[in-house]
Amino acid sequence: MDTALGVGYSRSYFAHSLSDAWLYRHLRGFDMRPLRKLVVVMLTVLSLAGCQAMTGKTAGQNVDDAALTSSVKTKLAADKLSSLTRVDVDTNNGTVYLNGVVESSDQRARAQELASQVSGVNKVVNNLQVQKK
Repeated sequence: MDTALGVGYSRSYFAHSLSDAWLYRHLRGFDMRPLRKLVVVMLTVLSLAGCQAMTGKTAGQNVDDAALTSSVKTKLAADKLSSLTRVDVDTNNGTVYLNGVVESSDQRARAQELASQVSGVNKVVNNLQVQKK
């Protein structure tokens, strides 16, 4: 592989050598630490903005809503008078949505009452359906 550029060297290797030498010559005294910090900060900001853009909520709001959902489910499951385990609970910005099927209108009202008692719940939207017998 004898070429005009030298024995055993390809053109791409030679081109890389030239570009590396140019970079070294021009960036020899350049401190890369501030540039690295800037890149890290930009990636962090973009990743956090991406989390908010996906759901429309911040990470803190997602955690708060998940905690409210868990608290409402716990309260419904702890109710000894009725079986409210078939109730689906969703939370969005402090508003609790109850979905599913219950056995009576009393259970429907009880589920709404229990959900509204949880600290942090702003509003309860009761979409529960009474099962027809």
